[in-house]
Amino acid sequence: MRLGIRHQAPATSPISLREIRAACGAVAFGTPRARRETLERAVADALGAERAVLTDSGTGALILALRAAAPKGGAVALPAYGCYDLATACDGAGVDVILYDVERDTLGPDLDSVTRALGRGARAVVSAPPYGFATNTPGVRRLCDEHGVPMIEDIAQCLWAETEHE
Repeated sequence: MRLGIRHQAPATSPISLREIRAACGAVAFGTPRARRETLERAVADALGAERAVLTDSGTGALILALRAAAPKGGAVALPAYGCYDLATACDGAGVDVILYDVERDTLGPDLDSVTRALGRGARAVVSAPPYGFATNTPGVRRLCDEHGVPMIEDIAQCLWAETEHE
């Protein structure tokens, strides 16, 4: 039996040739710092954020966020079910982990478990909505505000999803 090589057609890209030329021109001219700052400002404006920081990956971004939330170490609360990159980021940031339970039906944070994690000394809570489903972000934010700790929302799997519950 002879095995042939299969060919998969490439995915399409919504980027036009004009946009590619403009991007190449932006890269070729100007200082690297000015180009980076321009792009960071454009991303922040597009997302309605105060500031954006370009990183090498989502895990790299989470490491920076965890270091900012717990600059001298300590522990952060992570969902007990989530992408392994959450734990990888904690290792990279040099922080300990306190796991909180997730709800069986939604895989979102179990607010009672998050409260217990905060009571055990978590200096930040990472919320990571799985599989494109929005979770109870307002509830987690409320708990974090009550305990005076930051909430870090890792929306790598859930960009633009909306949440409606508390």
